[in-house]
Amino acid sequence: MRLIAIAAIAAVAFRFVNHDRAPAALCALAAILILAGAFASHADDWGGAMVAVNFLHQAAAGVWAGALLALCYGEFFGDRDPAAHWIHEVARRVSAASGWAVGVLFATGAVLALRALGCDSSRLLYSAYGRALILKIAVFAAVVAIGGYNRYRLMPNVHDLPSRRTLVRLVAVECVFILGVFGLAAMLANTPPAH
Repeated sequence: MRLIAIAAIAAVAFRFVNHDRAPAALCALAAILILAGAFASHADDWGGAMVAVNFLHQAAAGVWAGALLALCYGEFFGDRDPAAHWIHEVARRVSAASGWAVGVLFATGAVLALRALGCDSSRLLYSAYGRALILKIAVFAAVVAIGGYNRYRLMPNVHDLPSRRTLVRLVAVECVFILGVFGLAAMLANTPPAH
C-alpha cells in the first residue's frame, strides 16, 4: 500500500503539477501514505486510538517540515529579487502552520511516549528506546528554540534585508535539524519499546 501511494504521489506531482486539484490529490495520497505508516508502527499493537495519535504525529511532522522546506526552496530557487515581498506573507503563514504543528507534535509525542514507556523513569534512562527518545526530544527542542527565535525576533523585522537573510539561513538550519529528528524517529520506529 505504501509503495502504491508513493508511486501515485510521484505520478500526480509530475503529471498534474499545474492542475487545480493537484494539491488536494497530493494531500490525500500523502495522508494514505502516513496512515499506512501508522498501521505499520508500534502504535498498531496498542489499538486504533494510538494509530490515530501516531497518524496525527506524523502528519504534523510532515506539515512542519514541508512548510519550512518550501520556504527555503522558494527563497533559494525562486525570485532572486532581494526586495521580493512574497517572503513576508509566506513567512507568516509558515510560522502559523509551524506553531500548530509543533503543538500537535508535543501533545501526540507525549501520548506516544507515555504509551511506549509508561511512567517509569528507568525505562526512559536505561532502555535503548528511552535513550533514543531523549536524543530526539533534545534535537526537537533545539529546532523549536530556533523556530521561536525566528518567530519572535526575526519575523517582526522580516522587511529588512539582513533580518530576512538571517531568517532564511536559520530556517535552513531548522530543516537540517528536522532531518535529524526524522532519522531519530526512524530509529525509534525500529527499536522495541521498553515495555
